[in-house]
Amino acid sequence: MDRIGRRWPAYAGVVPWALLVLGIVMDLAPPKEVSGGPLIVLACVASGVIMSFRATLRLVLVAFLAELLTGFWESGTAWAQQFVDLAYVVVAGALGLDLNRLVIRYGRRIT
Repeated sequence: MDRIGRRWPAYAGVVPWALLVLGIVMDLAPPKEVSGGPLIVLACVASGVIMSFRATLRLVLVAFLAELLTGFWESGTAWAQQFVDLAYVVVAGALGLDLNRLVIRYGRRIT
């Protein structure tokens, strides 16, 4: 594990994945007015601070695919809303990856 992983407790790496799974379940479960999108976005950002770069990238890719597939599953949702949800995941994923890079860069300078 990298330098970031050693700073957090062992269970912390599970938190972004748990948020992602909970967001997917909320997207698929009725009622359709409830969205799990904010939890998926939060998982992307949290993974950037907690997990390694590769693990963050994997989570972001899974989040994007999950949002894409749940958009097809929810045929009642407008296409524009599905596009916005995908854009949220892309922006949050980029932010998470950038946060990861910053934590690694400045973490090396602090220690």
